[in-house]
Amino acid sequence: MTVPEIVTHTKPDLDGLMAMYKLTHCDGGKIPGINEAEIIYWNGDNTTVPRKNVIFVDTSPENVTNDSHQNVLVFDHHPHVDHPGKTASSYVDVYLGLTDEKSFTLSRWASRSDFHPIKDPMNISLIIKLMHSIYSDQQIQAWTWMIADAHYAVDLEQIDWTKGKDFFASVVQKFLETNNGFIVKDRLTGWLDRMHNAHEDTMNIVYSATINLIINGPEKTKEWITMIIRAVESDRRLFLEAQKAFDEAQKMKFSENTILIIGTTDNVKFTHYTRSQVQKGIMLYILQIQPKTGTFQLSCNRRNKSLADVAAGLRAEILKQRNKEIPKSWQELKRGGTIPGTDPLYYHVGEYQMIFWGTLTRSSVPPIDIEIDTIIRVASITLDTEFFPKDCEGETCVGPSCSLFPWLMAKCNYKRKTQKNKSSNLSFFYFKKLH
Repeated sequence: MTVPEIVTHTKPDLDGLMAMYKLTHCDGGKIPGINEAEIIYWNGDNTTVPRKNVIFVDTSPENVTNDSHQNVLVFDHHPHVDHPGKTASSYVDVYLGLTDEKSFTLSRWASRSDFHPIKDPMNISLIIKLMHSIYSDQQIQAWTWMIADAHYAVDLEQIDWTKGKDFFASVVQKFLETNNGFIVKDRLTGWLDRMHNAHEDTMNIVYSATINLIINGPEKTKEWITMIIRAVESDRRLFLEAQKAFDEAQKMKFSENTILIIGTTDNVKFTHYTRSQVQKGIMLYILQIQPKTGTFQLSCNRRNKSLADVAAGLRAEILKQRNKEIPKSWQELKRGGTIPGTDPLYYHVGEYQMIFWGTLTRSSVPPIDIEIDTIIRVASITLDTEFFPKDCEGETCVGPSCSLFPWLMAKCNYKRKTQKNKSSNLSFFYFKKLH
């Protein structure tokens, strides 16, 4: 029997970690040797990933599907951007035939963390993200699987929320007492203040601490909670260090309520810090250019705010730079995910949209092959609804002769339609006058 390998991305998230747990612990013999499988945390380099007897979880190299390679399974929802709610964990459920409530709960956690913004600082998926700044992928896997072990093993009727909350609070309080000047004292004190209703959401770390205490005992649970506190401390330090990058960032104001901030920094908390500095009611776009890796990301603080025009403009410029044909269909140029010829640019279509050139989970992508000035130019032109080229300063659109026409911007399409309607109305006016 050949033991398969499991391949997932570096900096794993809750979805991938839970999907791998189910594969290795709930398989029921469907995949021979899966419980002994080695887990490879892959940086996105297609030249190094194995292609035989391998299981891809929450990621997959280009052109690899369940049918295209020998003994390959793929549990990755990212190519299927038109099917919101699907996750790697839910695909594993279907494949293994898992229909029990506890498996469903883990998949529900994964869906919530993948498709909805997590604002609760005590949510396990957010804690996992914080852990990446200080712990290895393997350490985070062990921390998360400890939750899954306890989740499947515990009898829900055994749960004593009061005991669990008191234990969690005692570990936090002890840590505060022995670490004077601790930079996250305010945050941990806030946790203690809201401990009374922390059990209302099972994704809250208090639920996980409570079931860990039942199954794994106080010492292991204390170590588990201490890892959380150390991660929060590291995250807070990075957040404070992001202030310098924010102060040096370029700021473009399109209107009283719309701002684009452009920062050149590798600090992973730059976006978070920038959002904290802008008052409510402002539509904020953040373009972070990461010099060490030659990558960038663009995000917006508004729910359901489309970045399709930015994605289209960037794709058009990339294809132009690479001497490839630019799609004439706006549906193709603006669709979510990737389009041929523009890799590794990725357009994430979700509740909060983002555009990536490389991510924490795909660190091996080649650096940007278009000028940074071009990226800034595309972002500023597409996001400024009032900007038009000099040729279009009047009411007339010059059409395909315009250098921006291949971007297929919505504001340009609206202008052409308005122009056409005015022309039609004018023709009708003269027709009536003549007759």
